[in-house]
Amino acid sequence: MTVTVDEVGRFGELVATGLGLRMSDRPVNVLSTVLRSRAEQRGTSTGGYLDWLAAGPEEGELGWLARSLTVPETYFFRDPAQLRAFVDLTSRVRGPRILSAGCASGEEPYSLAMLLRDRGVEDFSILGVDINADLIARARQGRYSAWALRATPPETRQRWFRADGVQNIL
Repeated sequence: MTVTVDEVGRFGELVATGLGLRMSDRPVNVLSTVLRSRAEQRGTSTGGYLDWLAAGPEEGELGWLARSLTVPETYFFRDPAQLRAFVDLTSRVRGPRILSAGCASGEEPYSLAMLLRDRGVEDFSILGVDINADLIARARQGRYSAWALRATPPETRQRWFRADGVQNIL
């Protein structure tokens, strides 16, 4: 099944409308692969799939697209200088309310929570959101692999995690 450049462009527009994700930074081959794959799975042509998508598909389809088009690469204490700067700012605010958008499986908001608590800040809230519901479900479990902890200093692991990778800050 061949996917045209126009179909990829239309697909990107439909994803932006349905999910709020701008696909202009994604390689064309990624979008065409997802489009072709989904059309084949649904037993239709790419044009037929795009028409169906434009007509307003069921909610599950948008979830499938979100899982297929987002990159869930994350880990604890990624971009440490940025985290420290953020904590420096928020630790000066009384009762900060923080939104962590695109939080994937929760490593960034949990990293912020650990850093704030290490600074003695107890009165704060962090809301982690992501378009991928499967990743949010994983974040709620608070279970992480050694790979997610690869940049976590040993003393931080001992303080905030059980040996089996379960996060203790919940």
